[in-house]
Amino acid sequence: ECATRVARRAGVAVAYASAGRGDDLRGVVHEWAGEPDGVLACMEALCGAGVASLCLAAATEEAPIARLRAAGAAGERAPFAWLRAADLADVWSALTAGAAALADVQLHGAPERTCLTGANGSVVLSHDEALALLFGPERPARAAAALSPAQFLALRAALPWPLFLWGFDAL
Repeated sequence: ECATRVARRAGVAVAYASAGRGDDLRGVVHEWAGEPDGVLACMEALCGAGVASLCLAAATEEAPIARLRAAGAAGERAPFAWLRAADLADVWSALTAGAAALADVQLHGAPERTCLTGANGSVVLSHDEALALLFGPERPARAAAALSPAQFLALRAALPWPLFLWGFDAL
């Protein structure tokens, strides 16, 4: 069962928050949008009604989440979903498109043996290091060995890529 609260000002919706959807999102605020004060009021209403006690958020610092952390809310980083990239080279090309300094940097191979090639040669990254390189929160130190200083700085600016997928049904 999904519960939604809407914040209004002068009869106009300015924010909303939704909690609960299937067994895996029961008790979790999983979707919100709008003005930070309104979002926080909606989250508070959901928590106060006993509908939610957790908030699902991406690693980015959206205003409502930053304010929750500043107020003492505890955060925990963990994988929420699993996905498989059909072609690692294509994913890499999409993530680094438009970054001229990364034009000669390649990421290729299989998840269990991923190779990063840059101006200084190639390094083999473990599955966990490849995921950390692409999606953070930290970049693997080994990646720096393959890259020139300009490539490393460009990579720091381009990655980690904030991954957020939607449209999947809850269990």
